[in-house]
Amino acid sequence: MMLMLAQRIMTSRHFYNYPQYMKDEMIQDGCLKIIANLKNMKEEKRKSFFAYWTRCVWTAAIVYLGKHYKYMNNKRKLMLEAIAEAASQSNLPVS
Repeated sequence: MMLMLAQRIMTSRHFYNYPQYMKDEMIQDGCLKIIANLKNMKEEKRKSFFAYWTRCVWTAAIVYLGKHYKYMNNKRKLMLEAIAEAASQSNLPVS
């Protein structure tokens, strides 16, 4: 049930242009987050547990995207620094 819910969330327009491997990771993270947060579910929220699960999956997807973009930005920064260092060592002009 929670897998179907997570897959349905990944078909929304907010996640449309992401590649399938990222969607699969977000689905897995969302299902793990649901399982981890079952003990935190309060009695008054049991009436709308689908809303609670949806919020868990949505939050897990946003956290995954934040980590992914942070990693990619760090990787890009390191690559640019390596290129600049290689260019300075070879006395070539950097454009």
